[in-house]
Order: sequence, then C-alpha cells, then structure tokens
Amino acid sequence: MRILAAVAVLALFSGCVSGPVTPTTTSTMEVAASTTVDAQPADCNSLAEHLRTLLDFANHCSLSSDCSVISEFHRCGVSGCYSLINSGDDLTAVREAADAYDSGCQAEVCDKMCIRPPGEGEIGCVGGRCVDARMESTTAAPQTGVIRECKYTMGKSCGKCYCLDAGNGCEIAEWSAVGDLGYALNRTVQWEGSRENLNCTRMCPCQVRLTGVTPV
Repeated sequence: MRILAAVAVLALFSGCVSGPVTPTTTSTMEVAASTTVDAQPADCNSLAEHLRTLLDFANHCSLSSDCSVISEFHRCGVSGCYSLINSGDDLTAVREAADAYDSGCQAEVCDKMCIRPPGEGEIGCVGGRCVDARMESTTAAPQTGVIRECKYTMGKSCGKCYCLDAGNGCEIAEWSAVGDLGYALNRTVQWEGSRENLNCTRMCPCQVRLTGVTPV
C-alpha cells in the first residue's frame, strides 16, 4: 500500500495523473509514507508545499458529517486561516510537517485577513470534498462605492490590490476580468460581480470577483 501511495504522489507532482485522485482510497498517512518530513529539502517553500499537500489529501468526504474544521495548522501565507478535513483521518503526518516548517521557517501574522471558521451546519460535502457552505459563489447585486488601493498581508506576490469601499468596509476585489483598476482609484463606481471564497486563487485572497465596473 505504501509503495502504491508513493507512486500516486510522485505521479501527481510530475503532472502524469490524467484523472482526479480519489482521496477516499488514499489516507493522509499513506501520502506521507514514502516521503518523511526529515527527507524534505530544508527549504521553506518546499516545506510549505508539503504541508499544503497533506492538508489537501485530508480533505475528502462522502457525507457532510464526515467533515470537520481545524485551525491548528494555520500558517499565514502557507495553509490558510483554517482547514476542512475528514474527521476520521490520522493527522500525525500533518503535525510533523507543521512542526518541520515551524522549526526553520517563520510565517507572518495575518489574522486580520481571516474570517471565522465555519460553524455547525456551515460545512458541506460537494464532489467528495469538504466545503465551506458560506463561500459558495453567489451573484452580488450591483453596488456603488469607491475604488481604494489596498495591500496584501498574505500572498504578497499577488500583484496590485484593490478594494471596494461601499461604506461597510473595503472588500478586496479580483479584477482580472475588468482590467487594472488604477484609472478608477479613489473614484466612485458602480460594480457588478460575484462573492467568492476569500481564497479565490488560494494564496491571493478576494471577496468579490468583478465582472463589470462603470464610473459614476
């Protein structure tokens, strides 16, 4: 079983897997079996990717009741604000990976970027994955607000950060579909879009994915 798990993980990272990996047939411990934490390169990026991979494999389900949420492995810019996992998984390998990262790397503090973890009744099972039911994409009603410049504290390499100030806080916007918003900086606009998971691109957080911006 360990040999099969090792081959599956190697194929995944080499891009040789042509179909989706079925998480229910490979446990988190089996994913880590062929590569111990001590064997990981002493490189923070590699250690961070190893931790993310193990957490990703721990996220699988058949029913929403299989899922639980943990914040134990929160590392700013590494593993998000919280993780959704199968409550039956053995997390020993994940803890070892987190300890290995902490021993030689330091994550920045970014708690202000985090929303509260989902509570009871807010976690679902969709397509074999545990999901935060609050974060399902919903069409946002057109709003009027001011484009502001912001700064990422998580995912600093994400590029320019813009947010939409409609009087109730400044919501970070994903603007690739409408183009750079520098021209509208500090101007009032009407915007359309959809509300998305804060981790729209995993490392580059956003709250609203813009589909239209019209100066007012």
